[in-house]
Amino acid sequence: MAKFDIKDGFWRLEQPIRLVVPASLQMGWIESPPFFCAAPETGREVAEAEDYVETKIGSRPEHKFEQYAVGGEDYEKLPPQKDGDLKYLLEVYEDDFISLAIPTSQEQLDHVARGVYKGSTTFSPENDDNALDPIALKK
Repeated sequence: MAKFDIKDGFWRLEQPIRLVVPASLQMGWIESPPFFCAAPETGREVAEAEDYVETKIGSRPEHKFEQYAVGGEDYEKLPPQKDGDLKYLLEVYEDDFISLAIPTSQEQLDHVARGVYKGSTTFSPENDDNALDPIALKK
C-alpha cells in the first residue's frame, strides 16, 4: 500500500499562482469546495484509465520518484517478472492518492506506482525542480 500526497494541492488548481481573497471555504475549514474534491478524483480516474495503470505491464516510463514507492524487504521477495493477474485499488481522499496492489512481480508493482504518479499530476503538472513538484516527499 502506498499514499501519495499532492503538496499544497488546493493551491495548485490555478496557474499562474495569484494572491486571492477566498470567496469559498478553504482546505481545513468546515468543508472543502466541491471543485477541489473533483480535481484529485479526476486524477484517480485518469490513473485507472487505459492510458496509465491499465496499459500493458512494463509500458510506462520510469518516474523520478519511483524509488520512494518500491523497494524494501517484501518488494525484494517478489520475482522481477512473472505472468499473473495484477489486482489493485486506487482511491483518493482530498489531496491524498492511495494505492493498494497485490502484485505477482516487481514489474507489476513498478507499473502501478508509475500509473499513480502520472495520474496524480494530471491536474497539477510535474516540475523539474523536485522541491516544487506537486508530489510531497515529506509526508
